Amino acid sequence: MALLALLIARGNGVAGSVRMGVLDHLPFAAITIVGGALIFYLMHVVAVQRPRSPFRYIAADLRRQRRAPDRLLQGAWLLLLLILFTTFFSAWKGMIPELKAFSWDQRLALIDRWIHGGTDPWVHLHAVFGAPWSTWLINVLYHVWFFVMHFTYVWVAFWRGDPAVRMQYFIAFFASWILLGTMGAIQFSSAGPCYFGKVVPGAVNPFAPLMSALEAADAVLPVWALDVQRMLWAGYQADSGGITSAISAMPSMHVASTMLITMLAWQLRFPLFRGLATIFLLVILVGSVHLGWHYAVDGYAAILLTVPIWWLAGCAARTRLRRSTPRARRGATG
Repeated sequence: MALLALLIARGNGVAGSVRMGVLDHLPFAAITIVGGALIFYLMHVVAVQRPRSPFRYIAADLRRQRRAPDRLLQGAWLLLLLILFTTFFSAWKGMIPELKAFSWDQRLALIDRWIHGGTDPWVHLHAVFGAPWSTWLINVLYHVWFFVMHFTYVWVAFWRGDPAVRMQYFIAFFASWILLGTMGAIQFSSAGPCYFGKVVPGAVNPFAPLMSALEAADAVLPVWALDVQRMLWAGYQADSGGITSAISAMPSMHVASTMLITMLAWQLRFPLFRGLATIFLLVILVGSVHLGWHYAVDGYAAILLTVPIWWLAGCAARTRLRRSTPRARRGATG
């Protein structure tokens, strides 16, 4: 409602606002989320269930779901909610430079340098991980984030475990994307190190050597981040307003969403899940700086702000469940 009201107030009209805020982004969100959910289900059948005949297993599973549809429905409406949310978030993110010009890059770069002893943190990282093969590996894992985030959402959507933890994750998930990924991104509008020379004209670009190092690594092994960065900048210059023009650095939602997954893992107390999630968080934090997407402070801020969001979401979830349980019991006894 806020998005459509803003678009209408900016003179786009009702039809134009619906197109810009919903229709331009809905197909991408629906295809990626529904398609991803189906892929995850097929992976579960093939890799976990491992039936002799996958097609017979799927047919039998569909019959079971029709007889007891509660689990399917409780997950399906959460997928629908994610599709709608992703649609609106994409529209908001594409509008950030229009709402507030990129103005924080120089300050964030200075803060980064001050925190890390007068040296840009990417220099330290490339001294350790600067080889083409390690840059390639970090790049691959950084792109895997998209699938890990969506897999976690889909898994929790259909999970029948602790309802308090389940509700806590979803409250924290949506709150973090609203508070950090939208409101925070507008307030601290910034493009990131890879675009520093383009959005801070007249200043010495301290990240030119970083981009040159990535280009050199790309000549040996593919660094897909460079292609995505060029695509986003081309979309931004064309003022397409779509997902391919969405540029935002502070705070890092790659890191924030991975931090949520890590806290979920520690809440569930699965030792292997804990270890893998923690390692993945460190990889995403390192990759965000190593690949030129983010200033290190973008990731630090994301971690520090996600912790209280997770805690408050837990309080809200437990309060909601305590209030709803007596009503459910009264309904059952009545």
